[in-house]
Amino acid sequence: MMTFPGRWTRVRILAFGAVLTVLFAAVGKRAYNLQVLEAERLRAMAEEQYLREVELPPRRGRILDRNGAELASTADVDSIYCNPRRLPDARDAARKLSRVLGLERHELEKKLTQRRFFAWVKRKVTPDEAAAVKALELPGLAFVKEPRRFYPNRGLAATVMGVASGDGHGLDGVELALDKHLAGTTSSVVGVRD
Repeated sequence: MMTFPGRWTRVRILAFGAVLTVLFAAVGKRAYNLQVLEAERLRAMAEEQYLREVELPPRRGRILDRNGAELASTADVDSIYCNPRRLPDARDAARKLSRVLGLERHELEKKLTQRRFFAWVKRKVTPDEAAAVKALELPGLAFVKEPRRFYPNRGLAATVMGVASGDGHGLDGVELALDKHLAGTTSSVVGVRD
């Protein structure tokens, strides 16, 4: 014998269906608002959070003699930085790095024990120093390329050539006199950050 649901059961089913329909309509309306009406504003907010314009340093021009031999040029070299929070033992890392890079251990230890996310270890290192640091395989260490000025003939015409600072500005001699022409132009690129 088949039994039919009672009157209150039908009322509860209809009420439950009506509540579900209202909730589904509210979710649909909110989804429409977010994806259609507010899409441009939300996209702009999201891009502002993860897109950054990064300025690339200018590449300083070469200085040649009348025969075309280089008297001054710029090459990319490694600079070492780290996230001190990722180092399991900052004191041990400072000891190892100071030995390999020829740095003062206490000064390096001070940098690496800070609770920051970024610290320079050493900038513009030699290829041998970079290889030695990579061999340590310390977590949190990373490398970035930076321009460095080289004078292949070292002492030849050094007083006339002058010198450029670490940030690529002429300080003396030809480097200073022709700084406007040698400095290059800064370029920028849009990058994603996490």
